[in-house]
Amino acid sequence: MMSRLLILFAVLFSLNSFASDGSSVSQSSSVMDQVYLSYFGTFNGPGLMNLDNPNALNANGSLTDHKTAFGHINFDSEVTAAYLITPTIGVGPVIPFIFFPTQGYGAILGDLGLKAFSKKFYTAPNLNVYANIIFQVPTSDGSKLNEMDFAIKTTPNVRYMIPNSRYTVGAWTEAKAYLGVKDRAKAFKLYADPYVNYQLSPAFSLNLGFEMEANHFANVDKALDFKMVKSDLQPGFIYMVTPKVFLNPFLQVFTTEKISLDRTALSATLTASL
Repeated sequence: MMSRLLILFAVLFSLNSFASDGSSVSQSSSVMDQVYLSYFGTFNGPGLMNLDNPNALNANGSLTDHKTAFGHINFDSEVTAAYLITPTIGVGPVIPFIFFPTQGYGAILGDLGLKAFSKKFYTAPNLNVYANIIFQVPTSDGSKLNEMDFAIKTTPNVRYMIPNSRYTVGAWTEAKAYLGVKDRAKAFKLYADPYVNYQLSPAFSLNLGFEMEANHFANVDKALDFKMVKSDLQPGFIYMVTPKVFLNPFLQVFTTEKISLDRTALSATLTASL
């Protein structure tokens, strides 16, 4: 399974490079116009003060000795392959997985899903809202252990370019309901990562995000009661490798308990699409 995912990832970048250099033929272009491939991944890296340690920092910014794959530095990834009904609306499978580059853990499959999305769900001058809906089945070990029947998830994002300035503001968000889970398991997740961006050149900008996650646990929390599980500042920059590939390295400064260098990690986000 993992080898197929890596092949798909390589093909995505190869096709993106092939299309960008203008060498594609018209017949191939017509077919590819209705195919959407994308990769979205977050590198959860080592602590700033422990760069040689294979463990990542936990939600409190602490370095712990993990005996399993989870907790080690990793690439939290998602591959989407979709058919474009229109140039901006598509539907297709989504494959989430976590790849662990150290300690020989390899990759762990997440919950496979079917995604319907609109890249321009709402637009206005200088404003764009992306929206989607994802139906997931319990293919991950964690979801099976928690006896999840299925999940419904959405990850909309909004981006607004402030007129007559180099500033852009926006937010990445997520809401996910885990249906049928057993008592004390996570039943609902709310996530937001608002950001402000300052453009220095067409390909390079400074970025500051603030990540927050809150969860609701089945038959433990009262209705609409959520527990904050993570918050962190994310100062960094964005480099547009191509118009459809961008890299966002950043420092992950955990704020759940206290702010300090030994509670700061090196992380990055990579996105690519065709």
